[in-house]
Amino acid sequence: MVDLKKLEDSIVLIKSAKENRKNVIGTGFIFYKKQNYTYLLTCAHVVEDVGGEENIRVNNIPAEVIKIGDVQGFDLAILKVNKNFSLPSLNLMILYGEEEKKLEVKIPGFYLWSQNNALRRQTIKGEMIVEVDGERAFQLIENMPEDVAVEKLEIKKGRLRSGYSGSPVIDINTGLVVGIVTHKVDVDGEGRFGRAISIEALEKIWSEIPNEVSKQIEREAKTIEVLTNINFEEKFQNEVKSSQESEKGELFNFEVIRVDDFGNIVDSSQKSIRQKIEDLGNGIKFQMVYIPGGTFTMGSPESEEGRYDDEGPQHDVTVPPFFMGKYPVTRGQWKKLASRTDLKVKLDLKLEPSYFKEPYQDIDRWHRPVERVSWYEAVEFCERLSKLTQRNYRLPSEAEWEYACRAGTTTPFYFGNTITPELVNYNGLYVYGIAHDGEYREETTPVGQFYPNAFGLYDMHGNVSEWCLDTWHNSYDGAPTDGSVWETGGHSTRRVRRGGSWYFNPGRCRSASRSSSFSDETDFNYIGFRLVSFPPRTFQ
Repeated sequence: MVDLKKLEDSIVLIKSAKENRKNVIGTGFIFYKKQNYTYLLTCAHVVEDVGGEENIRVNNIPAEVIKIGDVQGFDLAILKVNKNFSLPSLNLMILYGEEEKKLEVKIPGFYLWSQNNALRRQTIKGEMIVEVDGERAFQLIENMPEDVAVEKLEIKKGRLRSGYSGSPVIDINTGLVVGIVTHKVDVDGEGRFGRAISIEALEKIWSEIPNEVSKQIEREAKTIEVLTNINFEEKFQNEVKSSQESEKGELFNFEVIRVDDFGNIVDSSQKSIRQKIEDLGNGIKFQMVYIPGGTFTMGSPESEEGRYDDEGPQHDVTVPPFFMGKYPVTRGQWKKLASRTDLKVKLDLKLEPSYFKEPYQDIDRWHRPVERVSWYEAVEFCERLSKLTQRNYRLPSEAEWEYACRAGTTTPFYFGNTITPELVNYNGLYVYGIAHDGEYREETTPVGQFYPNAFGLYDMHGNVSEWCLDTWHNSYDGAPTDGSVWETGGHSTRRVRRGGSWYFNPGRCRSASRSSSFSDETDFNYIGFRLVSFPPRTFQ
């Protein structure tokens, strides 16, 4: 049996930005998604009814009308929204054939109900009557071009209402959208009949349809015989699952290593995880890695070498899923946002605050992590990025940072019980445990030069110490256990730093190691930061 709630969850509400048209609505649905944008379908007359292209909103988000047909003919509009919706996309099918057929269909849509105009979502059941190819259009609507495919709808359960325009007509046998509701034809006010425009019209009004979109549209001749035996509920659930995975981003592969107590690599494996990419243009991109939620033990045991009292008491913390920067923020990324004075929230930002201004082994300086930035400046950077992208970015909570750094490990480092200068940029003149000493680089290194952890995060140990949002507390007594920022109490003028740096000894680079600095401190060339963001992708 079809899961009606999931079916209803697949549609979007089309409304107007104009207050005087707030009771004019339509329905739409997603038919193609990429990393940072979504294509949707609705009716051309819905766009007209809400007051035109500049006023259309999809789930209250402004939408761009990239193609629109004639209201009296090709009653179809293609919308684009610059975000990736968490809703599942629906697959399309163009119907062909040489004889009339009747398809059992379900139609999810929105409408306004009662004197209070309460918004309702409902799926109704009916039949879509497909007439002989080439005779569909002109038989049904006077003066409509003959090559516009319009089908009859007969409602068996429920009724069409104002607001259903743009609803997908879904064939129960295949689970594919075969039409879009375009008109209600009242019979004694019951809404028992209507019209649907065939998916065929999409290709007719969108001559420059992208190849990757066209490939996803099924054609009846090669589809019906294959899909008629597919369980629609199973197909829909798979689509929802696939869509949820897509929300986490695209997969990337990387190598993870483990070391013995001497710091020798004893094991390596290939991992994959998902990432979202925020592209700001001119080669400036933020790669945000999906961090699955979970519970971990925060802090260090009293037996751990190099431990300080502020790393206890150990306590379990449950962290919701979030996205975290694959790398610390680089100098190139910093300059991009620092130069955008039009995005200023509270503070001016120096274009090049960093101490290390030369290339590193022929890698240009813009790939080094930014440093010599205060906590306030890091917050300003996050707010500017949020303002620019309309997605929410911030510094991590201390709990989020340690959870992400450990990536499921309980050892002092995500590599194991020790580190070496070949694996981490720190003061290699010092050793941890029984590992060997080595190079002390005395400077930052470009991000991503060393092995990542099992979450695909680089430079969580060493390179630059990273600001967190939390105020500094001398212990974890009273700390939150839900992964949230700890802002009450403590030292209000000091903020937490994590991860050690190129300047620190290895013990200060442990997963549990904590540091702090005054919030306005800008003198240290080993302090940087990285970003976090949240699903449903305040990447929204």
